[in-house]
Amino acid sequence: VWALPADAAAAPGEPKLFEGHAKPVRALAFTPDGKTLASAGDEGVARLWNVAEGKEARSIAAHAQPVLA
Repeated sequence: VWALPADAAAAPGEPKLFEGHAKPVRALAFTPDGKTLASAGDEGVARLWNVAEGKEARSIAAHAQPVLA
């Protein structure tokens, strides 16, 4: 979610870089347990992220238009 140098190692509690969207992100939401982050935006793809690992868990490309919420 934050722009960090590519060589920055994220320790627990520090910001992590989630890379994957090719266009601007317009919506973010955490699951109640805080383990998964959902993101979506102008490319029409919703992505689910494993917060602990900072890696994409799944992508859902089901929209022809931007996802705003």
